[in-house]
Amino acid sequence: MAKTVRFIAFLLSVVCFSSCRVGYAEDLRMRFVWSGSLPVLPRIENPFEKDCEDVDLNAGRQFVDGASKGVRDMVVYVAPSRRDRDRWRQPKRKQAVRIEVEDCRIKPRIVVAQAGDRLKIDQKDDAAIHSLNLGFVRNPPLGIYQPADGEQTRELTSPEPAAVLIGCNVHPWMKAYLFVLDHSFIGVSDAKGELVIRGLPSKASVPLRFFHPNGQIYSVRIGGERKFLDRGRMPLPVNDGVTDLGDIVIDARSFEPPKPESEASLNRQK
Repeated sequence: MAKTVRFIAFLLSVVCFSSCRVGYAEDLRMRFVWSGSLPVLPRIENPFEKDCEDVDLNAGRQFVDGASKGVRDMVVYVAPSRRDRDRWRQPKRKQAVRIEVEDCRIKPRIVVAQAGDRLKIDQKDDAAIHSLNLGFVRNPPLGIYQPADGEQTRELTSPEPAAVLIGCNVHPWMKAYLFVLDHSFIGVSDAKGELVIRGLPSKASVPLRFFHPNGQIYSVRIGGERKFLDRGRMPLPVNDGVTDLGDIVIDARSFEPPKPESEASLNRQK
């Protein structure tokens, strides 16, 4: 009996060694806050007489909350190097991810999927025809001429190296961004700027990439110190339990490329 118990324990240890190489149990939290005057966005002018004539195309475009100064639609996700991709890869979940086209907008503005998921694009506008284009790199290119009340489905077979722009060839203001990853370690900030990435490996340096649909993020301020990103990337340590980075400050300068002296400082930090 004792030999049987020891043998079962040995089998369990072998299984754990092959499948439990990294313990995913930690949460990474942060809150993106705007500093300075609210950003002024250029107005969208509708050149069409009939398409979207009853829709206020400028309503809801401000990505900074006036009361809390929270920054909406910040995307932070794990972006490993090629040699580390296997370490972060997770089994395909094969879920349905839905995009809706309504009121001459693509909803949601940020779409998160994994390789193996099925993308469904639902056209709900009953008075406009859209010609959507998805700029895939590793998945087959997709152009959709979509009449009213139409639906298209596409299998996402491969992860994408960066955000995929979803645009309309007819209505140029219609834009959204699709992330196709081979893992679930991604977060999108809500209206208050709050973001959480769940289940990260403990005691690890996590290679994060920052993204915002209104422009490339070159720098952020953490703990009062401005940190410059390397092509949107910045490694961050994750401790036991919950790692809370607190407020990460975004301002107008965050969207500006660093000056030469800042680039030299960034290179010295590598």
